[in-house]
Amino acid sequence: MKKVALIALVFAGFALAAGQAPPALSGRVSSQAEGAMEGVIVGAKKAGSTISVWVVSNAQGQYAFPR
Repeated sequence: MKKVALIALVFAGFALAAGQAPPALSGRVSSQAEGAMEGVIVGAKKAGSTISVWVVSNAQGQYAFPR
């Protein structure tokens, strides 16, 4: 039982650490006419890679790509 509790605490610590990492890339989508723009799809691709990641801006126009 103690071993299970210890393993659970270790994984909880990893989850907390992962939740505190700053985003790899973030920003805000806006226009002069409308201000903050919600629901805009923002994509990023690492140079020399074939992998693309897409996120959607929130009600404040903010987006963030996780690490």
